[in-house]
Amino acid sequence: MAVATTIDPDVLVERVRRDAERAVWRARNGIKNITGLGRPSVAPTPYDVEWQHDKVRLIRYRKPGATTTTRQPLLLVHSLVSKSYIFDLVEGNSVVEALTARGFDVYLTDWGVPDELEASNTLETYADYYLPRMVRAACRASRRVGM
Repeated sequence: MAVATTIDPDVLVERVRRDAERAVWRARNGIKNITGLGRPSVAPTPYDVEWQHDKVRLIRYRKPGATTTTRQPLLLVHSLVSKSYIFDLVEGNSVVEALTARGFDVYLTDWGVPDELEASNTLETYADYYLPRMVRAACRASRRVGM
């Protein structure tokens, strides 16, 4: 035998209000997402491309206004499946920004977006071909002895 439960009208009104408010926020966020409005731009730190071969690039970041660095160069290498901007997400939340602010000469691997042209690449292609060339290019650009 089922027992009928009663819901306090004030509780019901509050639930409906809360659900309607959430629906409005979801709709607003969905429209912003679809149109691209309100998205922060990723990779805001200025950079130069120091070396490039095929789709693979070596990016060098510089602290705006700085002409020299005070520390060793750093080469940030991320996984092949990550995007290069993972180290430079948004202003105020960026590893690159923090390192350049401390005077480091920061370099980053950008593996590019693979397609059928890279189908024959193996892990060795990236580790034994591209990576040593990027290290040498970073050393040359930083005027330090390379490999």
